[in-house]
Amino acid sequence: GLVCGTLCVFDRQTGGLYRPDTQGVDVSSLAFRPDGRIHYAGLRSYETVVGDVHPTGVPAELWRSTVETCGPWHPASLPIGESEALVVREGTILPPEITLLGEQGAQTLFSTIAEPVPLAAQVRRTPLSWTGANGTRIDGSFLAHRDADGPLPTIVEVHGGPVLADRPRWLGNIRTAWLVFNGYGVQHANPRGSCGRGREFAAAVIGDMGGDDARDLELGVDHAVSLGLVDPARVAVTGSSYGGYMAAWLATRSDRFRTAIAISPISNWRSQHGTSQIGRFDEIF
Repeated sequence: GLVCGTLCVFDRQTGGLYRPDTQGVDVSSLAFRPDGRIHYAGLRSYETVVGDVHPTGVPAELWRSTVETCGPWHPASLPIGESEALVVREGTILPPEITLLGEQGAQTLFSTIAEPVPLAAQVRRTPLSWTGANGTRIDGSFLAHRDADGPLPTIVEVHGGPVLADRPRWLGNIRTAWLVFNGYGVQHANPRGSCGRGREFAAAVIGDMGGDDARDLELGVDHAVSLGLVDPARVAVTGSSYGGYMAAWLATRSDRFRTAIAISPISNWRSQHGTSQIGRFDEIF
């Protein structure tokens, strides 16, 4: 089972619950190998990791990357036989590919795009790290055209969840690609509440939605401005679901953002609880 990304194993014989060591990986996908080892995939900050671990042993990482990832909402992997695995691998400039992971490394079996996309190679992704609220390290990224010179008009895109995470997806997403090719910068962030940094980091948003996590995002903009990436007079914020809530909320806290585009936001907690299909969400968080 998974508890906030922590891999837990229940022993029916002893009735005990124990946690195999995944060396800091928040696990989001698991399955058993024929020999009883657990095959898993997950995040360790911005690093996507695929590996195997015996319930009482040390993990063996089959593949890991900070510039590529796999899986739709969270990292995911399918074990094949004793030692291989299948993933849908992608990166900022790598279109989704069905990839076999094994002793020979990552081998592409099928690409979803027959011909390379010349524009993709023009996207530049810069990893970012800054000090958020209460001195907590926050990670993010900045996407821009390869030839763009900062400071750029920038859109801060906040992921949903909040227990999801920004990862190096193909072109960021459709919105990101369009914006980058039209001269904008796009800043992503994994504020507290995101997965990939352990249970305590993910749980820090409970009871504090729009508090320290909002400050994490604001300080990220300040950091990108200090690096000369972002034009402070031309900053917008957007996001979907929890990101939409953040877009609406951040616009009320300061004059930092000239525009807020809130997609599927929570704008009223009472109607969110009474009329949405996830009324339990606000009870939990």
